Amino acid sequence: MVGYQKDQIIRHVAMNYWGSLRRFMFIHNPRFLESNNVYSLWLAREWLKGDSFVALNADVAFDPETLPPAVASTAPITMIVDPAWRDETMKVVIEDHSIVRMSKQITEREFSATYIGITVVSRGIADRLFEKLDRLISEGQEKVFFNVGVQQLIGEGVRVGHTLTAGRVWAEIDDPGDLAFARVHVFPKLARVEAAA
Repeated sequence: MVGYQKDQIIRHVAMNYWGSLRRFMFIHNPRFLESNNVYSLWLAREWLKGDSFVALNADVAFDPETLPPAVASTAPITMIVDPAWRDETMKVVIEDHSIVRMSKQITEREFSATYIGITVVSRGIADRLFEKLDRLISEGQEKVFFNVGVQQLIGEGVRVGHTLTAGRVWAEIDDPGDLAFARVHVFPKLARVEAAA
């Protein structure tokens, strides 16, 4: 999904992954300035329906070894979380090994973990999730997170599992302060991981 600086992103992919460009699908969100990730994911619905997929926020830098345990999960939906508290990010409450609530308004006293912005959706639940997103969009709720649809599924008894970052580095980069943090604490470690691969 592309929106802000889409030409720069497409050019970067074309230059660095030219040998496998046919594996990429660029879907433009013309309303990126006035919508949230629920609208971006909804725009990809025809391409994603009927299959499993990973939804990850493009502003998250993370160790690639964080992803395989989530992909291997047997839960209908799996979110990757960090047990450490981080300000300005989505938090989750976990009960009986399942996520029962997610919100940026969850307090430090009640939170179980911080959601890092990566969700694995299994084939068996994808269509139901898109039904929720269809409803949100039809109601004019383009500014919410797609996690609202996930929370609605939880309310209907769908299990949302989680896997842990297990100490691996990650950063959500929303502003210059986040970028400064990532340059010191995340990017150097990711470079070492890439060099060792």
